[in-house]
Amino acid sequence: MKINYHRYLTDDKYNLIKKILEIDENKLYLIKEICDITGSKVVISSSWRVLNIYPQLESYLINKGIPIIDTTKYIKSNRGIEIKTYLQEHPEVINYIIIDDDIFPDFDHELLFHLIHTNFYNDGINEDNLEDAIYKLKRKSFYDNR
Repeated sequence: MKINYHRYLTDDKYNLIKKILEIDENKLYLIKEICDITGSKVVISSSWRVLNIYPQLESYLINKGIPIIDTTKYIKSNRGIEIKTYLQEHPEVINYIIIDDDIFPDFDHELLFHLIHTNFYNDGINEDNLEDAIYKLKRKSFYDNR
């Protein structure tokens, strides 16, 4: 007999459990390794940040060792502008990467230079992305001098 747990949970709790079950622990390990090796911190620009359950998701990720320090402001359909606005408001950010499986229409050459483009259909971030991310975070470029 299959139990419908959704009827026993609030929608937010059900959605939180669903999202957490979607998270691959091995992928979290890769993100944590990037942060540990480079001393980097995480700023979330994912659409997850606008969900009602985001605070619980964030807590889950932090408990898994992901050093989340902030989120970008939500500017509908303008992920590139969100990231650029965050960088302008936080001049202490010297270098950064963007890990995403999508390339947004408002990504310019600078953002593309910092992009670690993953493949959603090929399991997202992988070991090759790990090496590329560490390399990009350790190097300086003309784009890093805002």
